[in-house]
Amino acid sequence: MTLAEADVLIQFLYEPEPYYLPLVIRDIPSLNDKKYVEQYYGDHHVQPYGLPPVRHTQKRVVYCVVEYEPLLDSSDMTFDDWIRIAKDIRESYHEYDGFVILHGTDTLEYTASALSFMMENLGKPVVLTGAQIPVAEVRSDGRENLIGALTVAVNFDVPEVSVYYNNKLLHGNRCTKLNNNRLAAFDSPNMNPLASMDISINFKYESIFRSGNISYFRVQDNLCRNVSILRIFRSISIECVSLFLLF
Repeated sequence: MTLAEADVLIQFLYEPEPYYLPLVIRDIPSLNDKKYVEQYYGDHHVQPYGLPPVRHTQKRVVYCVVEYEPLLDSSDMTFDDWIRIAKDIRESYHEYDGFVILHGTDTLEYTASALSFMMENLGKPVVLTGAQIPVAEVRSDGRENLIGALTVAVNFDVPEVSVYYNNKLLHGNRCTKLNNNRLAAFDSPNMNPLASMDISINFKYESIFRSGNISYFRVQDNLCRNVSILRIFRSISIECVSLFLLF
């Protein structure tokens, strides 16, 4: 599920709705401080969005929204979509302090993991987030997830691909979706979170990956698409493994 899905159920399922999110968040006070935006960006042809002040942070968050066409269900995403996202970040890399990717939860961890290896020498935060309940619903985790992801992307030095969900910041290539019916949908069973957003914001800075390479940021888009997964179990036969490798 994405933040941008309509708040109308279609046969008990949410359906992606183009241009829905940019219009809705313009009128949500917790996601857009209209007075601040008008004061400082009123003369802009396309006005950005601005978060209200966030406790325990130093910077005001001002952000733009770019929506892809067509708006995909995340279960329909392919290698080409990962490459498109990575290249778009590369094109705008020097214009922003950080990047937030709003993504459906079905394949969010796959995109996060792929981007973490595609983006070499990354020096800025790239944070993926989504929602179990769309942002315009009365009860929605989407608002808090978006606010948290934007706060991390602008105010904290986390130069890697991460996932922000349910008040936790997780390594992008160490998290997985564990539950479809809980707001705590994602976790990192084998590695502690990078940060937790409780009453105060608690970072484990020693866990942040920092590249020792001083080379320029680049995107590796030459991906091998012939990938399969062999699950090893006790008493698996040599013949079974051999047949898999020949597939």
